Amino acid sequence: MEKEKDMGLRYLMELGIRPARDKKSMYTQLKKQLGQREADRLMEQVWQESDVQRLYDVKNESYEKGITFSGAYDGDIYRKACNWIARNQDVFGETILDVGCDCGIMSCFLAKLLPDSHITAIDRTENAVKVARQLAETLQLHNISFLHADLAALGEQTYDTVFSMRTVHENIANRDIQPSFAPLLEQAQLYGNTVADYGQLLAGKVKAGGTLVSIERGEKNPMFLGWLFDLHENGLALHWQRYAELCCTAVGKQTILQAITAVKKDAEADNVYAFWCSLFPMAADSWLFTGWEGETVLQNLLPQLGSMLSGYQFHTKDGDICGKYAVWKFENRGDAIVYYQGSTEKTTVGIYAASLLPEIQRQIKQLCDTCQKQGLVVRKIMD
Repeated sequence: MEKEKDMGLRYLMELGIRPARDKKSMYTQLKKQLGQREADRLMEQVWQESDVQRLYDVKNESYEKGITFSGAYDGDIYRKACNWIARNQDVFGETILDVGCDCGIMSCFLAKLLPDSHITAIDRTENAVKVARQLAETLQLHNISFLHADLAALGEQTYDTVFSMRTVHENIANRDIQPSFAPLLEQAQLYGNTVADYGQLLAGKVKAGGTLVSIERGEKNPMFLGWLFDLHENGLALHWQRYAELCCTAVGKQTILQAITAVKKDAEADNVYAFWCSLFPMAADSWLFTGWEGETVLQNLLPQLGSMLSGYQFHTKDGDICGKYAVWKFENRGDAIVYYQGSTEKTTVGIYAASLLPEIQRQIKQLCDTCQKQGLVVRKIMD
């Protein structure tokens, strides 16, 4: 993107934000801005803090800490998110609710970009709200207000646009879900159930005909698919064409944010799973698939499959499932089989000639023997 069109970069420069290349350069920025003692203290507390709420309290103890730390750590994320919002600003209405605003960097960008709109920004962390208010004052923004509040306590007011960025991961009801190697749609339902209540809360704040804008850190996996199903079940229809993956860097590490918009209207005709499948364009002559593309292929093939010819699950001594290998024949064709190889590190789904079945079964038997010798529990799958 040309610099003159890079609104995100211009905004970061206005705030004096410079994304850190790594932890060392982040520490250098903090030391320059806060002094060595405070930089040492902040870096130690943040990297060791497991309580998310406490982390936000610590990093927002002062305006300088909040803006410097957030800018160094998340600067590239802010830049890419701001640019995507600028390209899609027409989806934002006159009244906007920003959920989980933290220190207000994204909230204030919205206020600058959309001077005819009013932004209500909320956060559960009081320190973050204090920093956000100071940022708005520094930028002389008058179309924004900040509340120290939880989404569930906002009452019945609704908004033209609800904006949520990186809040889903903080509102997961159950974080103990283990890999199951179940069919993709079953996994999506399982993960979707963990954020269903939060999805309902967000959707409930969107006016009829209004829009939810969601930018979340994640991958194309069952959690994302489950989240899309949650939004659909709450009457939000996806705007497929606006979907984008924002490839960012956070302190030297690559991360991806998924940006979506969804309109509150009759969503019955909205085919969420068709959208999901469109994220995995496949060549007609492909025969081997990996990761969630492979899981999607298997899900789509299930109606065509006959009985399972071989199938085993692998469990640790604690009972956690750590792998699954299975072979199916097709219901109405005898020249091909489907071979699923799943582990916690990698999953592949392949379509093979039926003549290879004996060799594949031999390999599975050899794998079962090896895993048993390593102390894993091998259980045959009863189709």
